[in-house]
Amino acid sequence: MSTFSLGHLSCREFEYKTQTILLLDKNGLRFTPFVPPSFPAEILGEIFIYCLEEMVYPDPKIAPLLLCNVCRRWREVALSTPRLWSCLVIDFDTIFARGIQAGLYQDWLSRARNTPLSLCLDDITYLKTPTPAINALIPIVMGLSDQWRDVDLRLAPSLTKLLFRNDGNFLPEIPLLERLSLWIHPLEVPQDSSVSLVFRDAPKLRHFVLHTYSSRIQIPWAQLHTFRCGKITGSSCMEVLRNSPGLLNATFDIYDGLPVVDSPVDHPRLQSLTLGLSRGGFLGGLHILDYLNTPALKSLALQFPPRCSNITSFPSFISRSSIQLHTLALFSPPTTTKGLIDCLKAARSVVHLKICPSDERDPDYLLPRLSQPGNLLPKLASLHIIIVPNTHNPHRVKPPVNPSVVARMLNWRWARAATRLQSFRLAYSHIPLLRGRMFGDVITSDPQVRRLTQEGMVVYAGISDGNDVFM
Repeated sequence: MSTFSLGHLSCREFEYKTQTILLLDKNGLRFTPFVPPSFPAEILGEIFIYCLEEMVYPDPKIAPLLLCNVCRRWREVALSTPRLWSCLVIDFDTIFARGIQAGLYQDWLSRARNTPLSLCLDDITYLKTPTPAINALIPIVMGLSDQWRDVDLRLAPSLTKLLFRNDGNFLPEIPLLERLSLWIHPLEVPQDSSVSLVFRDAPKLRHFVLHTYSSRIQIPWAQLHTFRCGKITGSSCMEVLRNSPGLLNATFDIYDGLPVVDSPVDHPRLQSLTLGLSRGGFLGGLHILDYLNTPALKSLALQFPPRCSNITSFPSFISRSSIQLHTLALFSPPTTTKGLIDCLKAARSVVHLKICPSDERDPDYLLPRLSQPGNLLPKLASLHIIIVPNTHNPHRVKPPVNPSVVARMLNWRWARAATRLQSFRLAYSHIPLLRGRMFGDVITSDPQVRRLTQEGMVVYAGISDGNDVFM
């Protein structure tokens, strides 16, 4: 079979950075490198694997096709190196639009032989009627379940019915599965209460991502290390924590009110917890902290509900668990300065602070308090502030944050604080690009700030990017 017919299977750009390093000269022109005829194929295959990007799901860039186009020798080695073919994104929309046949995917996966597979089945457009090619492809993918290592399923109702058998059991055994991501709406889960989607026979499963929680999706909770859920009630959140004693990292986006809890949950191993609390507009998500005891917690991120003013759960949670937080992230914390200061006073051990104030004026009140001797974050080494303007005004001239206040705080934290502030980031969100750059330049051009950067402090002020996302 000609490898050129597989080009569309990657569903991404044809040339990738680390691959083209192998194949392009310094002027960007393609060339055929010299390979000694006696060079062992096994060694050359290992070189290919080493030079390409690390093959960890879900990286869709692992496409060995470019290697097949260099010369016959490279093509033969690439086609006979199973690990180069062990990652694949199957985009059902592409299959539908281009009329691709299932045999092409089967040929790709067959080259992986017995290598553990990283697969993404993506039906982002929610096809109502699967094509014959899709109907033929599903059994091929399911037949390789004993090779699954990392799997991402984003499925519409029609494809969910194809994947799950009538008895609701997903697979009898998935011995190599380590990571699983499910994007399946509860309405697409079989409605019979006696039917569940079962993933229990997965002894290596440690990482699980679920778009919307459903009790009918059965997972070996006790063995999980990481769990992330995009939509879950407060009560279900507590249930997951109670059933997952080995959990180290947990993220919950809570959309419903007060949790119903019979007794507090002690979780001695949890090290990182993220609670998104904004969807329901209630304090229910925040009250989860009233029922938790997590002495090993090192990282905490909280997204507060709108118009929240009662934050007593946060300081009491810190003191009750005797937590030594290392990283704290607060998104839209209470609007009163006193409430915000109370939060920070409770977390004296914090080294890295990330905060998005609910009011753009809050930094002008907070930063001076970080410039005084006292009990406010004595170990702070990294400060990250995201500003979302209160009103949309693309023509505003005055920066939301006073540059002189920033400069004084940075200078004090560098020169006089018990722990030097090593890094400061101030990012403006939801404002025009040029305006954000202008506001940033006002700060970075300050003589005190320029001196601090020359002495080693890392300072960024400007428009927000992917580094400023909370969840």
